[in-house]
Amino acid sequence: MDSARRTLAAADAIDTSEKRLENHGALAQPFGGTGAIVLGILLAGFGLFCALAVSLVALLAPHGLPREQRWLIPPALLFMVLIGIGLVRSGRADLARTARGRELAARHPDQPWFADRPWDPEGTFAESAWGGGAGVFVLLFILLVMAPFNVLWLAVLDPHQDDRTRLLALMVLIPDFFIYLLIRGVTSLVKDRVRFGRPRLRFELFPFFLGETFEARVTARMFAGQEGVVAMLRFIEERTMVGGSGKSRTVSVVPYQLYRIRQAFPGTFAGEDVPVTFALPLQPATELLRDPPRYWELEIAGGAATSAVRFTVPVYARPGVVP
Repeated sequence: MDSARRTLAAADAIDTSEKRLENHGALAQPFGGTGAIVLGILLAGFGLFCALAVSLVALLAPHGLPREQRWLIPPALLFMVLIGIGLVRSGRADLARTARGRELAARHPDQPWFADRPWDPEGTFAESAWGGGAGVFVLLFILLVMAPFNVLWLAVLDPHQDDRTRLLALMVLIPDFFIYLLIRGVTSLVKDRVRFGRPRLRFELFPFFLGETFEARVTARMFAGQEGVVAMLRFIEERTMVGGSGKSRTVSVVPYQLYRIRQAFPGTFAGEDVPVTFALPLQPATELLRDPPRYWELEIAGGAATSAVRFTVPVYARPGVVP
């Protein structure tokens, strides 16, 4: 305990103002498990139906499909089917997690952490930098939209095309630039994972109780040797937001910060097995089974970089104590 207090500087003023967290992914999906399955089946079914229709056209047309369409259509349909399958798998996993949570909640009514998540009492790893399935879905969607435009290279490299057509086709460089940014980002994440490993948080206690102390040890080698590294413990409430109107209506899940306490590590950050200690307020408690969820999160952010690692942590009301 004393070493933990020496490692962290005095806490900044506690921030209890409500604010929307920008550039922060949500744990929940905007359409839930059932919605993900339905959407996935529709996407995969539509992709397969279109593939069948295109195949019939290719067989019955006198000269088959034009060269550009043979390059453009199959990748788009394949991406659509793969995204649909991914959504179905994600939805099934979400429904299974919910069913498991309800069963455990009935068996352990005074210990909600058993139902919320299959916590490892020893600790946890950092959340995915891609925001789980939602991040992968967005990545695949971007590729679905942009990658097929590479068919324009056929016109650029075709010596029989006039110069004006070839110059206009060079607009393919615009989507290719964004694809390059995506590939560079993924490559950077992979290199960091190989070089530094996955950040880990080891719990000194399990679970953590409101009104008591949060004590853990963090390993985040990417910040080793940096000055100005900070730890932030915050409570997040995700909310379903509906935007637009009529056919243009959109549904999204947005995280809001309701409580935050910030501490700075003095000197240079060691990178491994660094103690972190916070005094916890009397409320509120983690509710990961809630739709959308409410939860506590520990964020470690570097002083010289904009990157950060985040850990979802088990903070609950002590049994018999009303939060």
